[in-house]
Parts: sequence; structure tokens; C-alpha cells
Amino acid sequence: MPEFAYKAVTRSGEPVAGTVAARDRDHAFSLVVEKGELPTTIGSATAPKSPRAGGSRFKLQRTSLTDDRAQFTGQLAALIGAGVPLSKALPLARRMTSHPALSAALEESEAGLEGGQALSAALSRHEALFSPLYIGLVRSGESSGQLAEVLTELGRYLVRMNQIARSAVTALIYPIILVIVTVLAVVGLLLFVLPEFEALLEGVPDLAWHTDFLFSLSRGLREHGIIVLIAAAALAGLVGLLWRSDWARGVRRDLTYRLPIAGNLAHLLALSRFSFTLSLCAKGGLPLLSSVALSRDVAGGPYAPALDRIAGELKGGSSLSSAIREEPVFPERIAQTVEVGEALGQLGDIFAYMSERYEAEFDEALKRVLALLEPCLILILGVMVGGVVGSVLVAVFAAQSGVL
Repeated sequence: MPEFAYKAVTRSGEPVAGTVAARDRDHAFSLVVEKGELPTTIGSATAPKSPRAGGSRFKLQRTSLTDDRAQFTGQLAALIGAGVPLSKALPLARRMTSHPALSAALEESEAGLEGGQALSAALSRHEALFSPLYIGLVRSGESSGQLAEVLTELGRYLVRMNQIARSAVTALIYPIILVIVTVLAVVGLLLFVLPEFEALLEGVPDLAWHTDFLFSLSRGLREHGIIVLIAAAALAGLVGLLWRSDWARGVRRDLTYRLPIAGNLAHLLALSRFSFTLSLCAKGGLPLLSSVALSRDVAGGPYAPALDRIAGELKGGSSLSSAIREEPVFPERIAQTVEVGEALGQLGDIFAYMSERYEAEFDEALKRVLALLEPCLILILGVMVGGVVGSVLVAVFAAQSGVL
């Protein structure tokens, strides 16, 4: 395992430093806390010190907001679980974060704690960084006296959601690279290869329509390349603006769930998130009605209005299984499994089981889609490049044989 160097303070306030072998920074953090020391910085023991920066080699690398939020939650849980008062645990956990916005929000939350606010109330002032689900679970942990346990489960939840999102994005990297290579290959042929063949075939009458079209396209790119580039950049900017609009998000969401293959993946991912959220809420001690309401935004898509209606049914006295059964977007097996959980009084465990099952199905479905997508993209690449080359070679051979 890699070595991590750390700086910490003892319970008496004495500064200490050392190294620890751990799987990752979170594991190293937990090991240092178990030793009775409160870490302030942790970094790779082999990381070189930057002479220009003149700073400590223990400084954390910049991470994404989602990763930093998950790490902060787990570290705060470890500190509180080790008996560190919240007023001291929050500043220590904040120093471990490297995202500027999150660090600033936590610093303001520290001031709120000093002013007598509860942690949930202090964090609720930063809705862009902490979701209603996050705030609701922290509030539940405060009221039940199990804040460390709730934060531990919440940290695992955030890590798991990050892993699911990252796996989906990572899976698309190779297909995107293939598409880019295809476009660059075709553009390269049009700009550099076809002009040579066009000069070779100059004066040849009655070229095939596809060959003549490719030569015209090549001339257009060479003669008006700047205009084409500016138009493409403007179009890309316009598409980017539309892509980020609320209207486009709604269209993408609805279209994604309607498509045969992408829709299946979207449904499996939404059901996994919905199940895991309800499992987390059950372990955190949140009421069922609040849990369903909080899972609305997590599931998203067509499940959001369905969960609104389910919450209304719960207010009217219906059971969760019967309310789910009335919504066509939910598979029947979910209603059946929830019905078993209600009978056993173990809804939290049932939802945890369903989350693992749907996540496994999502992973398998994604692998199957990629197994089909990659050869299809390679085939398209071959057809496009081969079509361009073939159209020109046919004209060359025909000219040489005197057919044209």
C-alpha cells in the first residue's frame, strides 16, 4: 500500500507528524484518527516539494466538488465518532478540503456553529453545495443523537453516487474518441488527400456524382475554411448555450427515457439511486414520507412526478407498496419487494438490496451496450473513410481504363 505523510495534533494540542500506509487518503485519515491524533493535512509521502511554491508537500491536491464533499463527510464522521466535539471537528475536516467554494461555505458554517446554530441549519445556507437530502439526514442525525453514524452512511452514499456517475462517463470516453478520430480522418482526407486526386483527374469528363461531390466539398473547405471554422464555432457555442438551458435538459431527459437502449440504462440508474436513497434515509431515521420526498430529485426524470403522487398517497394513508403499484413507471417487482419489506419491518435492508441489484444490472447493461457500440463505431469509421477513398479510386481506375 502507498505511504501517506500527515500532520496532526494530539488531544492536548501538541503538533505531530508521521507517515502511515493506507489504501487512499480517506483510509489514511481514519488510521490517524484511530491513533488518537487529529489530522490537519495528509498527502503522498513521495510527493516532491515544489521549490517555487515553497509550501508543504503535505498540501492536498485539487479535487472535484463531488469528491471533496464525500471526503469531507466521511472525515467529519470519523472525527465525531472518535469523540471530537463538533466545534473542533468541523474546522479540522474543513482543512482537509481543497475545493474553494466548499471550504468557504464550511468556514461560514463554523461561524454559524459558534453563533449557536445547529450543523444542519448552518449548512442549509448553502443550498448549491448541500442538497435537501444532505441537510435532512444531518438534521435527523442531530435529533437522534447519531450524527456520526448518519454522516458515515451519507459519506458512503456520496462516494457510491460519484462512482456510478464516473463509471458512466468513463465508459463513454472510448466511443467519443472514436467519433473524434472519424471526423479528423475524414477532414484530413478532404483537405490533403483529395486535392492530389482532383489534380490527377482534372479534365476527365463525366465523373461519378459521388466523386464530383467529394471534390466540391474538398474545394469548399480549402477555399472557405475560415468561414466554415467560424460558423462551426458559432454553432457549437449556440448548441452549448441551448444544451445548458432548462428546456434542453427537459428535452434530453424525456428523450433519453424514451430511447430503447439509453432509456433502459436511464431507468436502471434512476431505480438504483431511488432505492439507495430510501435505504440511506431509513438508516438515518427519517420518516418515510420525508424520505420519498427527498428521493424525488435524486431519481429525477419520469420518477419525480410519480414520487410526488406517491407522497400524496402516503399522506392519505396508503402503504408504500400499494402507492408504488399504482405508478406504471415503477416495475411490479419493486412493489412486490417493498411489500415484503413492509411485512418484515425491514424497508431499509430491502431498499439496500434493490439498490445493489439495480446497480449490478446497470453495470451489466452498460457493458453490453459498449460491447456493441465500439465495433459499430469502428465499422462506421471504416465505411466513411473507405467511402471517400473508394469513390476516388473508382474514378482513377475508370479514367485509366478509358471507361470515363
